[in-house]
Amino acid sequence: MRAGTNPSPRIIATSALDRLYQIDNPAELKECLNDFLTAVKGSFRTLSKKDEDALIAAVTTGDKPISPELYQRYADNFRRAVDAVPIGDTDLSAQWHANVSRFAAYKAYHATEELRRIAEEEDGDMAFLRATLHKYNRYQAAEYNTAVARARTGKQWQQFDEPDNRRLFPCIKWLPSRSATPREEHMPFYNRVWPKDDPFWTYNQPGTLWNCKCDWEQTDEEPTDGNPDRRIVKPGLDQNPATSGQIFTDTAAYIKKAPKNDAFYMDLNSRGASEMRHQTIPEVKVQTSIGEVKVDSWHYDEAAKSNTHDDFYYLKNEVAKRLDYYLPKFHYDGPEPLLRHNNEKGKPGRRKRHGVQMHKFSNDMFGHTFVVKVLEMGSGELKAWTTYIE
Repeated sequence: MRAGTNPSPRIIATSALDRLYQIDNPAELKECLNDFLTAVKGSFRTLSKKDEDALIAAVTTGDKPISPELYQRYADNFRRAVDAVPIGDTDLSAQWHANVSRFAAYKAYHATEELRRIAEEEDGDMAFLRATLHKYNRYQAAEYNTAVARARTGKQWQQFDEPDNRRLFPCIKWLPSRSATPREEHMPFYNRVWPKDDPFWTYNQPGTLWNCKCDWEQTDEEPTDGNPDRRIVKPGLDQNPATSGQIFTDTAAYIKKAPKNDAFYMDLNSRGASEMRHQTIPEVKVQTSIGEVKVDSWHYDEAAKSNTHDDFYYLKNEVAKRLDYYLPKFHYDGPEPLLRHNNEKGKPGRRKRHGVQMHKFSNDMFGHTFVVKVLEMGSGELKAWTTYIE
């Protein structure tokens, strides 16, 4: 440990994220943690001291920019957060799952970096390392609670926006926070009513503050007079999750402060690639205009190989994992030549596993062109080959 330092294994000074997440005093932190533990109801596995030490050892001795162990732990919990508000197998569900998985990778990067730095600078002081791991778990409680709240807000907005609801209930009322320690920012909105098409709702919704416990309801009441039109929003929460598909936005601290280089992006994407290769989704068959297409582990493995150096890899993975839902929506673009790939010596290699023809399907979704390649086998069987973004 460096001279002059004496970190407590239980207490770490309030950080910028504690202040942003508004859990920088004991009462707020206790409420945040209680909400989190109540919500997860045992699905969040608290690590024993031995397991913590094993996790820290795996992180600090690893050589990847993003610890696979931390990523999986964070991603699993964030996906549970959006699943706590069921919206079915929809486009919005895919976007939310992709978004929180990507957010988990950025979070894991910062936790990985900090644990490795402490391991080096503090000579592996285990008490300090455990306290740092606990700090990121504390952040995760606020992040999980906020993800659930924003998913609920997104689902409610979809319902508010239905034509019949717009006709019967043309306005929305902001309901007061249920928190025992409500913050002041949203108080001017309490019990006020705005029309659904008021620009106010473009920027303000329950869930635009971390750990926000405000709510809203549609109503046929008249709009209130003298409504404030201020924009109250915190970094990482600055878009409507129902219209943007984002639970956490790119203004979040983890994303803004992460490096933007090929090595980082490749490892960011490799977390998703690992998940794709280990899918336990049952084999499915999808009816298309050219016949029944089988989707199995072969497709997941090939889709995982198509690494791109961008932030859309997780969204591509969600589409690839749900071809039974998405493929019927794709347009058939026709057959394509089945190319041979050269081997290491530059000589033509074998054709793809007895395939005789490749078929291309595409669809414009989420601002990108998604492509699914289907391989026709010599037996006539059609197999989903890969999914990627052009």
